[in-house]
Amino acid sequence: MEMINKENLSSQAKLWNYIYGFADSLVLKCAVQLDLANIIHDHGTPMTLSELSSRLPSQPVNEDALYRVMRYLVHIKIFTKSSIDGELRYGLAPPAKFLVKGWDNCMVGSILLMVDTDFMAPYHYIKDELSSDGGTCTAFEKASGTNIWEYLAEHPEKNQLFNEGMANESRITMSALMKDYSSSFEGITTLVDVGGGTGTT
Repeated sequence: MEMINKENLSSQAKLWNYIYGFADSLVLKCAVQLDLANIIHDHGTPMTLSELSSRLPSQPVNEDALYRVMRYLVHIKIFTKSSIDGELRYGLAPPAKFLVKGWDNCMVGSILLMVDTDFMAPYHYIKDELSSDGGTCTAFEKASGTNIWEYLAEHPEKNQLFNEGMANESRITMSALMKDYSSSFEGITTLVDVGGGTGTT
């Protein structure tokens, strides 16, 4: 049996990260659903677990479960943890500012879209798309039984989620584009964005 060496351990660790990578996305989704970043942001200073618990929309709260969620979010560096006056308090790490609503670079729409159960389902059909009929049936169609546009037309709540996610990404992309490449647009008096969606940008 091959001895475990540092290279093998590193390779295994990388695979374990991929195996459990879905957990990061879903715990992040939980943070968005609970509105944790906005609660801490609106409070103005780091909050204790009990303070945070008292502000959550669904009461009563299982504080043991909330503690584990916060511990995970601190581990992936979404929130910070510090001891102030002997009490454990949670604050916003740099990525958390993109979970705060009310500005163009907020990424909540993209997060909720990409980790939605129905929009994650097609990833389970990637292999099937390589089969002989893969060219006529997308992974999304295999997962949902219809193409994405028909699906969205039949599910208004998912259509809203999709539009908000796409608008979110458009705002972020256009903001970066105009900031870094503004000189490329000098002298242009009319610029037409020919695309679909809801006309966000």
